[in-house]
Amino acid sequence: MVKGITLKNESVERLDVNGVFLILENVGTGSMIQEAGIETDTGHCIKVDENQETNLKGVFAAGDCVCSGMQVVTAAGDGGKAGLAAFRFVRSLKS
Repeated sequence: MVKGITLKNESVERLDVNGVFLILENVGTGSMIQEAGIETDTGHCIKVDENQETNLKGVFAAGDCVCSGMQVVTAAGDGGKAGLAAFRFVRSLKS
């Protein structure tokens, strides 16, 4: 679970957060994904199941990072599917 992030620019600043969305064109995520233990294929695309869930329970991926079409409409569909799956996952934690 993400509880905070540390920003390292001119100074070091910690922000308390409940979640993180990564935008690949702005953040180099390759090493972060590997260090987190998220599986990728030989093309460095994140592996997901039919619900956009990665090999880590509760971690979902969608869009260009999963390489499933590389088009806005595909990314939007994947994002919607991932969002619904994440909602079901969080709801199941409360049960």
